[in-house]
Amino acid sequence: MAPAVVREVQPPLVGLPDPSSPLSQRRRPRTPNEDPYAQLGLRLGAITVLPAIQESVGYDSNPNRASGPHKGSTVLRTDGEIRLQSDWSAHALTGLLRGSYSAYPDVKGADRPEGEGRLALRVDVSRDTQAEVEGRFLFDTQRPGSPDLNAAVTERPLVATGGVSAGVTQRFNRLLIGLRGNIDRTVYEDAKLTSGVVFDQSDRDSIQYGLRLRAGYELTPGVIPFAQVLADTRVHDIAVDSAGFRRDSDGLGMSAGRASRSRAR
Repeated sequence: MAPAVVREVQPPLVGLPDPSSPLSQRRRPRTPNEDPYAQLGLRLGAITVLPAIQESVGYDSNPNRASGPHKGSTVLRTDGEIRLQSDWSAHALTGLLRGSYSAYPDVKGADRPEGEGRLALRVDVSRDTQAEVEGRFLFDTQRPGSPDLNAAVTERPLVATGGVSAGVTQRFNRLLIGLRGNIDRTVYEDAKLTSGVVFDQSDRDSIQYGLRLRAGYELTPGVIPFAQVLADTRVHDIAVDSAGFRRDSDGLGMSAGRASRSRAR
């Protein structure tokens, strides 16, 4: 028999695992680049779910960032997150849901919730064409001592932002051209002052539209210098705010850098 055939039909040595068995593959040693403490995650079909939770204790000398007299407090913070990562032969789905709550037991009204989330889908239309779509949200609170608020409030007002974006990237041999557009909506909660007055912040609500054009060239695998042009416009629900200012704006920017390799399979 040919040597190659003999090797294929030989049984594994007694006392040693068979390298071709699924069990041996699962127990393979980690490469030096792998994190030995990385999450294993939960497998749901071809999607890996990575949950995490963390508790922290600290101290903040000025939780509300007040410019005048202020009081410090112990901070009790709870963080939780869930990440999603697909393991498909083509296309890709990623997701993130993260939330936290910071409690300041010694300062009334300083407790602070935060959260963010996003879900992105990449579709490999062809070997050289990729389409992407993403939905996202973010919420935070305003600090009473911030320049935008700067008032004594019973509790921190919420600020929420939600948006979507879509884009396409086309490869021409080593040249990559990408176009991406996005829409984001930001809403401010009215502030309740300690005097009982409600401070209307609806004049800060706005919608932002953006467009990005990017060109990159793959010098070597993993090294793609790029240059991009960005344009955006921000439109407020109320053209003139309570202080008599027009806050609508248009922006234009340029940037350059190096991106990691991204290519449809």
